[in-house]
Amino acid sequence: MMRLSLFKKFRCGYWQVGLVLLFVLQWRLPATALSVKLPAKMVTGTITSQAGDTLAGVSIVEKGSTNGTTSNVKGFFSISIAGPESVLEISYVGYKTQEIRVGNMEVFNIILQPGVGVEAEEVVITAYGKVKKEA
Repeated sequence: MMRLSLFKKFRCGYWQVGLVLLFVLQWRLPATALSVKLPAKMVTGTITSQAGDTLAGVSIVEKGSTNGTTSNVKGFFSISIAGPESVLEISYVGYKTQEIRVGNMEVFNIILQPGVGVEAEEVVITAYGKVKKEA
């Protein structure tokens, strides 16, 4: 009976050992292990331009976190967010960034607006060469 001799040696009872064990377990576990996490909410949607073209590679981020995703080739996205109070930040090169409060909605059809002063005809890309400016 090693257990009984251990209690006699330290002159303690079962309840004292239980308290010590409880204290040690609380001290060793991180606070996040003891806290309750709220269930996540899944949000999906499609992102298009004003012309109705689907936009691939659009960045969708839950504001205030590192949680994010991008839209696929068909403009579809899905993201798991903290809850209905979350705000989605949608951004894409050449378009205005939008912020959308989720609320009770689960499916979004988002139309991105072109950015101010950015027209497709005004963008010139030059690579691997020298260009002489002509007046």
